[in-house]
Amino acid sequence: MTGQYAHTRQVPGIDWRMSPAERTMADEFNEAGYESIYIGKWHLWGGLGTSMMKRPVPRVHQGRWSKWFGFEFRNDFFDTCYFEDDDPTPINIDGYQTDGLFDRAIDYLGKCDAAKPFAMVLSVEAPHPPMEAPKALEDKWLARDLDLPPNFFHDGDYVPGPTGAWSKAASDEQRDAVIRNRKIYYAMVENLDQNVGKLRDFLDEQGLADNTIVMFLSDHGELGGAHRLQGKQYPYEESCGIPLIVGGGGLPRGRVIDEPTNTEDLFPTILGLC
Repeated sequence: MTGQYAHTRQVPGIDWRMSPAERTMADEFNEAGYESIYIGKWHLWGGLGTSMMKRPVPRVHQGRWSKWFGFEFRNDFFDTCYFEDDDPTPINIDGYQTDGLFDRAIDYLGKCDAAKPFAMVLSVEAPHPPMEAPKALEDKWLARDLDLPPNFFHDGDYVPGPTGAWSKAASDEQRDAVIRNRKIYYAMVENLDQNVGKLRDFLDEQGLADNTIVMFLSDHGELGGAHRLQGKQYPYEESCGIPLIVGGGGLPRGRVIDEPTNTEDLFPTILGLC
C-alpha cells in the first residue's frame, strides 16, 4: 500500500496498524484525477480476534481511498460483512464472500462516470483457511482423485515447526483430512477464477478492456501437506511461489519475467503502467 518495506516503517508484525500519515497508492491516484476504490479485506488497521471481525475501519485509517467497501478481516466466507465509506452500518454479503465482493465491484463500476479513470483494489480472502467453498464446487472437487506431489507427507528428514507439522506416525485419518482440505482449497481457487472471468467479461462488455490493466496476485500460498506441513509460515515454493499476472491495456501477451519480485515493487510498477 505504501511501496515501503515494513522494517523501514517501524512495523514489527502483522497486527500493527498502518499510520494515517503514510502516503499510499490512493494518494497518487487521487492527485492524478482517478477515482480510487477499495473493496474487501484491509488488514492494515491492526489487531486480530473476533472483536475486530465486524467493526468498521475508521475513515482516517482507510488509506484515503475515495470510495470504500471494506472490512478489516473476517476469515468466514459464508458470514462476511463490509462497510461503506464512514457508515458504521454493516452490509452483509448474501452467500459466499468472493462472489459478493466481485458482484459489488462490477455493480459499482457499472455506475461510474465512464469519462473518469479509476483504480480499484479488490481484496478477497479465499483461498485461505477455513477451507470452505460453494457446495457445488466442493462436491465437484471432493469427488475427484488428486495427483499428489512427491513431497506430500514425504517420510524423509524434516524439522517439526510451531504449526502444522505431523510426526512420521501420522494416521491415515490425518492424511485423508489434509487431502480433503487440499481438494476444497482447489475448489476455492476455481471459484476465484470464475469470478475473475466474470469481471473480465464485464470489462469487455463495457468497452473498458483495452484501456484497463488487470493485475492478479496473491500474498501467500498453502503448503497443503507438502513437506508434511500445512499453513503458509515456511519459505517453501508452495507457500511463497505466488501468482503475479498482469494483462490488458496494450501490454504484450505471454511474456514471462524470471527476476524475483516483492510486493514493494507493485506500487511504482502500477503507477508506471498507468
